[in-house]
Amino acid sequence: MGLIRTIILARFLFPEDFGQIGIVITILTLLDCFSQFGFSQALIQRKDHDEQYLDTIWTASLIRSVMLFTVVFGAAPLVATFFEIDRLAAIMRAVAVSVLLGGFTNVGVVLLQKELNFKKIFLFESISSFAELTVSLTAAYYLRNVWALVFGGITVNLSRLLLSYLLSPYRPSLRIDMAKFNELFKFGRWVLFSGVVITMITQGDSIFVGKVFGDTAMGYYPLN
Repeated sequence: MGLIRTIILARFLFPEDFGQIGIVITILTLLDCFSQFGFSQALIQRKDHDEQYLDTIWTASLIRSVMLFTVVFGAAPLVATFFEIDRLAAIMRAVAVSVLLGGFTNVGVVLLQKELNFKKIFLFESISSFAELTVSLTAAYYLRNVWALVFGGITVNLSRLLLSYLLSPYRPSLRIDMAKFNELFKFGRWVLFSGVVITMITQGDSIFVGKVFGDTAMGYYPLN
């Protein structure tokens, strides 16, 4: 579905459309890596779990998403000025909403991975991808601009949010157990450190390309 989506969108959209969303995603990835504590991986690694672990992970993820939303939404005009692309601010704020939706995703999805429930994992991934494919291609046909990519991104996160509660019976609560938080962080901090290093190495050049050569060049760059 990803291949089909890319081929068809390349027919309807311009390189600068892909470049603009590429700039936004690169910035979001850089911000995300500094707050990715690896709690999901820590839970999967543990032999046992209880509701306090799950609620702590979900609450921490929600707080993290709210903070990312606030930073991305507030920094949008500055980023648009830096890259000298006026509509980049509106794109960033729309993507920020998508980030916020992701924060409400049911932590029970992690249990599907821990339990190797491949049927539900397949449904979770394939249905959300199909929803993104449908919305992004429909929007691209009518709009012929970058907003097709933005709406597709919002759709996939909204779909994952809804599916996470349909496919998992667990219902998270808003609470943090600091003892459980510290225990998870001892494992997850290595995910954080490795994520920061890898992201800086792989994404730093994209910021340079977007700033120096513009959004059109940025649209071609990830293809190389």
